[in-house]
Amino acid sequence: MVNRQNEADISQEKLKAIKVTIESKIKAADSLLATGRVTEAIQLYEQALCLDEGNTEIIHKLAQALKQQGNLPAALAHYHQTIALNQQKAEKIVSKNNCSITNSRAEHNNISFLLNNHNHQFNSSAAVVAVSNFQFPNNSLQAAQLYLEQAQSYMEEEKWQAAITACQKALKISVVMPEAYKIWGNILQKQGKLTEAMGYYAEALAIKSDYPEVYASVGSIYAEKRRWHKALAYYERAIALKPDWAKVYKNMAKVSLMLDKPNLALDYHYQAVKQDASLANAQEYYSIA
Repeated sequence: MVNRQNEADISQEKLKAIKVTIESKIKAADSLLATGRVTEAIQLYEQALCLDEGNTEIIHKLAQALKQQGNLPAALAHYHQTIALNQQKAEKIVSKNNCSITNSRAEHNNISFLLNNHNHQFNSSAAVVAVSNFQFPNNSLQAAQLYLEQAQSYMEEEKWQAAITACQKALKISVVMPEAYKIWGNILQKQGKLTEAMGYYAEALAIKSDYPEVYASVGSIYAEKRRWHKALAYYERAIALKPDWAKVYKNMAKVSLMLDKPNLALDYHYQAVKQDASLANAQEYYSIA
């Protein structure tokens, strides 16, 4: 009995050590990828994957790295693997929790009615109150999250309808997932369907009013429409929530130039470079000056 207990303890220690090793390899690979050392990052992701072959996070990161390297066939293969694994996990979770999801449907429909009838006005207070007062089963939310990972993968492959279908599956489980509306809006925006995208961004903000990524996306739509003041206002909202976002500062610099505010543009350009030195561009600096 004692020997069995010792073996179990040793086994647990080994599992913990493997988990630490995997996490350290992922972290190191992320850092390498961020600095452009793509080949080295891929090697570390592959090493981590050997230790945990079914880890969809690693597979997805590896797919992104391979895409950055230009190895599109390998990247697509890993994207498909991620999607297949997530599909299997989601279906298992949904089947186990089908009863609780069915019992929750009436409440889901009530919230859906609120969201579908706020006329795309941001910060719908009624919807937010309804959302805050309702709790979904944890396993159901886990399944919905897996569908969102699928949607993200499909979007990166530019498989628009498959991505939208994945969002719809997530929203059938929980209609109060702002990320689902955000991704759906991203898909439509990438397709050039700006008005429709704005509607889904409104849905996201009705649920989660402090969502910097959505404010930035709305700002970029206004910039595409050449409505510079609106674009700058929404970029400012994004920065207020995420003050170290270099890319948004750079967009704000461009918009400020269109508003004939070169001094403001220089300030935003400085902030962008301060947050991310790789955005430094002498030619752009002198053109602003």
